[in-house]
Amino acid sequence: MKKLSIHIRLLTVFTFIVLFALFFWRQIFAGEVLYCCDNLLINIPSKVYLVQELKSFRFPLWNPYIFSGTPFFADINNALLYPLNILYAIMPPFRALPSVIVVNFLLAFIGTYLFARRLAMSQFSGFVSAVVFAFSGTMVVYTNNAPMIQVAALLPWVLWSTDRFLAFPSGKTLIVAVAIAVLQITAGHPQLTFYTWLLTVAYAVWFYKKKAIPLVLLFVLVVLLSAVQILPFLEFVLQSTRPLGDYAYATFDSLNPLAFARLIAPPLSGNLSRGYAYFFGGSVYGYVGIAALFLVFIAGWKRKTVSFFAISFILAFLLALGKYTPIFWMAYHLIPGLGSFRSPQHFLLLYTFSAAILAGFGIERFRSLRIFIFGVILIELFVFSRNNLLTAPYADVLQWMVTTEKLVAQFGPIDRENSRIFVDQNVLPYPDARGWPFNDMPGETAWAATILRPNLNMLYRIGSIDGYASMVLRKYQKYVAPQTKDPTGVDLKNVSPETLKTLGVRYLITKGTDGKLEVKELSGWKPQKAVSLPVPTSIWFGLIISIIGLIATAGIGIMWKEEKLSSKVRLKRQGLR
Repeated sequence: MKKLSIHIRLLTVFTFIVLFALFFWRQIFAGEVLYCCDNLLINIPSKVYLVQELKSFRFPLWNPYIFSGTPFFADINNALLYPLNILYAIMPPFRALPSVIVVNFLLAFIGTYLFARRLAMSQFSGFVSAVVFAFSGTMVVYTNNAPMIQVAALLPWVLWSTDRFLAFPSGKTLIVAVAIAVLQITAGHPQLTFYTWLLTVAYAVWFYKKKAIPLVLLFVLVVLLSAVQILPFLEFVLQSTRPLGDYAYATFDSLNPLAFARLIAPPLSGNLSRGYAYFFGGSVYGYVGIAALFLVFIAGWKRKTVSFFAISFILAFLLALGKYTPIFWMAYHLIPGLGSFRSPQHFLLLYTFSAAILAGFGIERFRSLRIFIFGVILIELFVFSRNNLLTAPYADVLQWMVTTEKLVAQFGPIDRENSRIFVDQNVLPYPDARGWPFNDMPGETAWAATILRPNLNMLYRIGSIDGYASMVLRKYQKYVAPQTKDPTGVDLKNVSPETLKTLGVRYLITKGTDGKLEVKELSGWKPQKAVSLPVPTSIWFGLIISIIGLIATAGIGIMWKEEKLSSKVRLKRQGLR
């Protein structure tokens, strides 16, 4: 019997490896690159800058190359403490990026499988849950922004480790739970981390009502250990364009009720990988397939575990609708911190994960047809989720960078420390765009490289008064462009020559009278004097608190011995709910 169990596990691992290779065959075997969107403009430049600074034996607290200088480490979305950043030090950046993303898909699969097994699912059912979550449209959409998939991949791990700790409180399970939660915080994207903890706390209350003290201890230790990142982040938030927003801010980019159609039939919204988007940007965000949804609704919601995820499935979808339902309005007023984030449709992460767990329970109701149903799930996910898997040949990406280098060469000798450039925002729109329903993402990305769109200037250590980041210093935005509404940038379409001169702009990238791109050197330019900035108090304070948290976690972990339990009690706590 034991030998058979080992064979089943080996078969499970082998099957996933095959599916994994098929899903990402272009990235693994053809060497294609996940190039799009925030990956190109934020993640690649920030990781290259991080590695450059570390090689010079400096840790980059400040980024002098966008927005005339802005906090770097304090922007948690840069995920500077995330361990997989080491890949950028040993691989070319456009090779490291897809490697990081593929590894996170693997983590998402393993984490979901382990958590499903904690819920007493069979190996096959756990495998189904893991496939639905890992290959969902939600996870594929996150490939366009590395911090999002880094955080999302750890959601099942946070639940798994927290559940183990609350079921078997001990120093060992505490350390594992704390380590995974801290890892998720360092992975970036605080909004998805916040949502993860909403689900985790609800789960703990649902199943472990008498374990409030261990849960609070876990939370306190996580906050203490993460203080070195959290405190600078909070300080930046208070001085940024993203403070606690109003209801209009919090409901920006709510999921349109009509978008439910894409959760059933993704072709209705388009196919971004093939260059067209009919509605809702061609997104497959939230897609798990019709077969998986069928399993969700037959999972048998009376069971306590199933009922929890059924409720979270429904609530997450209603919350994703944001301004279109009163549910989000109530949550906005009842849940502290919820108003700090915009785009409620990110609740689709919890919707997707809950659907994956329910699908695992649902397929347990079948015996003879379960292989057939699983096959339908695979076909749906492989055909439609990959609609948002935006990749390009590595050679094409390198050619885009060649055009960038040609533009940089036109600057001539440039004082990288004391002068800045400005890309005329009137040249930002892709000139060859064909309009609805076409969406030429490779062409738009190539154009961004051609004009040295911020933040690509960071790759050449050239400063810009413009930029793109999760947050901008509020004083800078008000000084340079007070009319700006987007919290991720500055509106400089009508910037005055006096402002350019004041900000130390030496080179202007714009269109000439013939309509072609040209570089102009502005007259009257004066070098800006570089100023050394002290390390913010929040970082020193956070470092001290993190050290205290590390000592406390280690001390508790060593002293807290696991409780001796009878086999009957242990079996019950292992997941037979």
